[in-house]
Amino acid sequence: MAKAQWHDINDPGFFKKTEESKAPASSGPEEEPVKKKEDPEVRLSDPSILPGDNGFEFNKPCKVRVKVDYLRQTVRKRVTFQLFSVYKNKTSNMNHEVGGFEEKGFAETDMTLFYNNDYYQDAIQNGRHDDPDAVVDYFFKARHSTGANEVQSEMLRMPALSEGKKQMLASQAGKLKDAARSGAACCGECTSCKNRQSCEQATSNER
Repeated sequence: MAKAQWHDINDPGFFKKTEESKAPASSGPEEEPVKKKEDPEVRLSDPSILPGDNGFEFNKPCKVRVKVDYLRQTVRKRVTFQLFSVYKNKTSNMNHEVGGFEEKGFAETDMTLFYNNDYYQDAIQNGRHDDPDAVVDYFFKARHSTGANEVQSEMLRMPALSEGKKQMLASQAGKLKDAARSGAACCGECTSCKNRQSCEQATSNER
């Protein structure tokens, strides 16, 4: 029986298989715990736009109101109202957001009916105040931070073209023209920055 031949590890031609290091088995990406969606606390209904102290007027406050029903007990009573307008089938976010707190089943607050810029340019600056097609519709959306739903009011059409409204708009148009002739920067009827810029542009064009 032949004896097993001994080889030094350093002898030429000698090969020793290295042991492969095995990476620990991956357990996959760590999963974040799923956050349970908070159950709704409030349901809103019956959104309505109500007249202010002087009825409905541009750049004047009216009332907005929504019914609040609690689905479970909560201390969160604030409802957020956001104003939109529609002119020539184009809906605009008026960037006007206010909050009202529930009291006796309703949340109510003041909301200003700012001019829609395109309507303002057509009806006031361009003198179309007597055109029955020169009207703008307003509506609001209301939501609660933990509400089950968002609600939208019906449309409020402005202006209601009574003789009084026509005279008011005609007066504003006249003031704008007078301001342009005198070189004034604004007609004096504006209460928002956007409308004031519109006046400045109009008077600049007149000059």
